[in-house]
Amino acid sequence: MSRVDDVVLVAVHEAGHVVVATALGIPVREVWVRPRLLRAPRGRTVYGRVTGTADEAAAVAGAGIEAEAMHVAAGTGVSLSRARRTACRDSETDLAELAACLADPDAGLDRDGVWAWCHDLLCDHWPVVEAVAGALAASGRLSGRALDRVLSGGAR
Repeated sequence: MSRVDDVVLVAVHEAGHVVVATALGIPVREVWVRPRLLRAPRGRTVYGRVTGTADEAAAVAGAGIEAEAMHVAAGTGVSLSRARRTACRDSETDLAELAACLADPDAGLDRDGVWAWCHDLLCDHWPVVEAVAGALAASGRLSGRALDRVLSGGAR
């Protein structure tokens, strides 16, 4: 994969977090993707005050992996489960957060339930995922009004 493809893939991953968090009413303050010399790019989503359930936190944690897997599966023809396994290998932080959420005694979902819920939410909002990923890949950072515009379907 080229460096541009790597940045786009990380942007899709972060867009998954942003869109699912927003759909669940969890505020997003900013999101960024940074290319790095000789290493894979990094991304980060920063949330406002999170007051949701353990299942909602698990969905937000898993959303980046699921968005990345959906993007790769659609673009390459590999199965979603295979694309998800590959995405999981590069997402240790998300997996640790997901595991912590699922260990919460109030969690009602298991890992497969989280993947299914993320998948449904992302499918329902896929054009927004693509818009956020495109704007993020182009600018490197979205926050405030710029992020709100992209989320609401306005100009990038």
